[in-house]
Amino acid sequence: MATIELKQVNKSYDNQVSAVEDFSLTIGEKEFLVLVGPSGCGKSTTLRMIAGLETITRGDLYIDGEAVTHRPAKERDIAMVFQNYALYPHMSAYENMVFGLKMKKVPREEIQRRVKEAAVILDLDDLLQRKPKELSGGQRQRVALGRAIVREPKAFLMDEPLSNLDAKLRVQMRTELSKLHQRLQTIFVYVTHDQVEAMTMADRIVIMKDGRIQQIGTPAEVYETPANVFVGGFIGSPPMNFMKGQVVREGDALQLICAGEKWQAAGSTATRLAESGLQQVMVGIRPENMQLAETAADNVTDSGHQRLPFQVEVVEYLGANMLVHGTVGDHRLVVSLNHRQGVKAGECRHLLVNMNQIHFFHPETELRL
Repeated sequence: MATIELKQVNKSYDNQVSAVEDFSLTIGEKEFLVLVGPSGCGKSTTLRMIAGLETITRGDLYIDGEAVTHRPAKERDIAMVFQNYALYPHMSAYENMVFGLKMKKVPREEIQRRVKEAAVILDLDDLLQRKPKELSGGQRQRVALGRAIVREPKAFLMDEPLSNLDAKLRVQMRTELSKLHQRLQTIFVYVTHDQVEAMTMADRIVIMKDGRIQQIGTPAEVYETPANVFVGGFIGSPPMNFMKGQVVREGDALQLICAGEKWQAAGSTATRLAESGLQQVMVGIRPENMQLAETAADNVTDSGHQRLPFQVEVVEYLGANMLVHGTVGDHRLVVSLNHRQGVKAGECRHLLVNMNQIHFFHPETELRL
């Protein structure tokens, strides 16, 4: 089984524009790795450097332990699936799938075996004689995947392959890709700007911004312990809420003044604030770690919750759950409720914030405390 290793890889154009900086990562056997980040963060450039479609300005790349930094793409034994499918319009699905194998002069019997196996995996048996214009978007994507599968490469590289599909088909294809990875048991490196795709498919996620790695971890790790404000705000739908807070010591007790309210800091919350030694912090709260008080008399201070006045502005009904947008002081917050609750725009309610689930970040470096 193969591995891919990048050591201090950099990419710049004309020695002026830096697209990727000091990218170091080892991708393990059979791993499904997702590169995610906003447009222009360097994720596709990184993928293309692995594929050999972009030269590496500085650093080293190893595939299966062999240095391939300066090898052409055809000698790296990888297969790439593009965003636009890149199918030949005048060829049938079958001809598109076998074209690369014929160029490599693979024996006819071997070609037939590989195509048959790929067609079974992707349910393409009835589509092999159709041309791309006769196929739906999802079917074209499966043909593009089949073309990659028949090569039996050491790794599959995928550059936003689902972005051209409608929302329902994207969900279906996410499931199909995960099943395909489990069946093939080889490396998948997948690029997307959609954090939902990253969270649902990845073994590990690499979050990028401005050409640099911000955090590497499992979906649970990057969601529950974001390394900085950017990761907290990028991963999660809806994203994490942020507020500025002031740390005040009153005798032996610590208090957090946030949104004009005094928050009682106790237990691990007080410990983290005390160890930071900061007087100002950034407070992060996931939308699902807040709830609306049922009545004005609700008092759950003893259970580790902080009560805040909340002005409701917009309510989004999503069926099984709902999103409530509003303000606490000068801060705009989004609350995610996993149950139907009688709340209307314009109401003044109270939020109950779970103090055991809040996150703290440095106000200047924006790193996690």
